[in-house]
Amino acid sequence: VYGTAEKINIWEGGGGKYIRKFWHTIVEIIEFKAVIFMVNTYEPHRVNEAKEELHSLMYDFNLGKIYLYVIFNTPVIKKNNFVKSDNPLKLSEWRHLMELDKIEKESGKIIELKSVIMDVSGPHKKLLNSIDWICNRIAGDEESEEEKEEEGK
Repeated sequence: VYGTAEKINIWEGGGGKYIRKFWHTIVEIIEFKAVIFMVNTYEPHRVNEAKEELHSLMYDFNLGKIYLYVIFNTPVIKKNNFVKSDNPLKLSEWRHLMELDKIEKESGKIIELKSVIMDVSGPHKKLLNSIDWICNRIAGDEESEEEKEEEGK
């Protein structure tokens, strides 16, 4: 992804059981500055599985300090010109189910955490806003590091 002056690489790791076996290897090879973790709200039977995987990622993996962006993917149903979300829960309830506050306080790896509800199959403006949020934070960190280096000279 290219912005005005920044370039970032995005790796889509996938969340299927077969792919998750490789997460440890990927984390060991690549230095991550941010993680976007998506939870499909239309699969409520898998919420505990998603929570366990996120907790494992934050506690068991050799991640450095990162920005964590959690997306609760909620499809929007359009029927007879009426738009209805297929998600009866509020953001605060999803955050509680996934124990995001616990992860943020206890993992020691999160610089900043943000969570949103969105339909990622629809217009991608919100998804692009998510990537912008991450890019702005990473760019700010890199500017701070450069300022510290300049002060040390």
